[in-house]
Amino acid sequence: MLSIEILITNTHSQIVCNAKLHKLLSDVLSYEVEGSFFARRNNPYWDGRKRFLKKDGTYPTGLTKMVCKWCREEGVKYTFKDLREKPTPDVTYAPTFDKPPRYYQEDAREVSLRRFRGVYLMGTGAGKTLTSALIVAARGVQALYVTPDTGLREQAYDDYKKWFGEKMVSRDIESNMPIVIDNIQSLVRKDPALFKRFKMLIVDEFHHSASDSYIDMNLHCTEAFYRYGFTGTFVRTDGTDMRMHGVLADIIFTKTASELIEEGFLVRPYITMWQLKLPRKAMSYKEAYAFMKTYEPMNEIIVNRAIEKSIKQKKQTLILVRHKDHGRLLESRIPGAIFVSGDDSMEDRNAIKKRFNDKKLRCMIGTSIFGEGQDIPSIDHLINGRGEKTEIQTSQGVGRALRLAPGKDKAEIDDFFFVGQKHLQSHSTERLQTYRKESAFRVQVVEPAAPSLFS
Repeated sequence: MLSIEILITNTHSQIVCNAKLHKLLSDVLSYEVEGSFFARRNNPYWDGRKRFLKKDGTYPTGLTKMVCKWCREEGVKYTFKDLREKPTPDVTYAPTFDKPPRYYQEDAREVSLRRFRGVYLMGTGAGKTLTSALIVAARGVQALYVTPDTGLREQAYDDYKKWFGEKMVSRDIESNMPIVIDNIQSLVRKDPALFKRFKMLIVDEFHHSASDSYIDMNLHCTEAFYRYGFTGTFVRTDGTDMRMHGVLADIIFTKTASELIEEGFLVRPYITMWQLKLPRKAMSYKEAYAFMKTYEPMNEIIVNRAIEKSIKQKKQTLILVRHKDHGRLLESRIPGAIFVSGDDSMEDRNAIKKRFNDKKLRCMIGTSIFGEGQDIPSIDHLINGRGEKTEIQTSQGVGRALRLAPGKDKAEIDDFFFVGQKHLQSHSTERLQTYRKESAFRVQVVEPAAPSLFS
């Protein structure tokens, strides 16, 4: 009977087997790279697949479950030799929270006591940062918390410092603090030796982890026995989901946006997609998006809806745009609106966001800086003027508006369904499908002349 031995380590494990099984497993632990059909014309020696099993039998530990599943299906016997060493708790954490954790956050902590690695799939507003803090406190080891950008780093750092105290948390991996919170762009420039003291790795917004920088960081954290990722959307649309599974194996806990809404932890969104018929002319992907930002029927709806909600009804309106010049155009047409982008300093962005949360600013326009992880609970009305296609971007965008706030009982979302241009129509369809995946969302597609069913 064919058999293999699997040697388990924190980052990469190793398969010991004969050449025939190695070749078969190499195919199992691989995926076809998008667009490889055309690339292979110039490289006849490449089969178009990205492979994770190396010649020496090593592969990312997170893919072990996939190896075992294949072995069972093919009748191949497999045995394990776990070379990892479970760390002994060496840090005493005593976090204090403003209010007791929610019941499902406590449940999530209990899962971490049984599972050493995995992904927490929790809808926006579920309190992923606090959940991660509960897990850190429960394990009692030194932890590295990684964010995808500086804005989310500062947000997580402020929360952890408030909960654990200033003497326990740092943003500098070269410090001796037991908890370090930093963004991936900063960490990739650091000495790999600095990562070895951490026994726990936490990856915020885990859906980014298929990138090379996260893969490299994963390799540096050789002593991180505990590994957890947090995200609202465990989805990739570019075929690299296997890379994410390589860093962390599986989803070990789920709390959906619909569950949070039905249980009263988030408000219900009422989503209107305005159907607009575009001129039927050939446009490339880039040309289509350039056309969209100057398309007057769409901009007229954005401006009128923003004025109606933010000025007449005194609602807090956030408008998301794809391009800076689109944001500036809308800013010039909406009285009192302020446009914010990555060109503004972090200090200025935070000041404007505070004015918005304090309801001293009614309409804020932003680029992707407001698309992920931002805590802006005062949003009553969101206008999605980006036209993006991915489930991640769509879910992260609408998630901004679902957080609870005093006097807020619902969230109103305006989006657009374009007809007649293949790129924009396809992306509109994907957004509509994403919205309809959540049973608690109320979604309608209407033409501009029709009155809103939800008003």
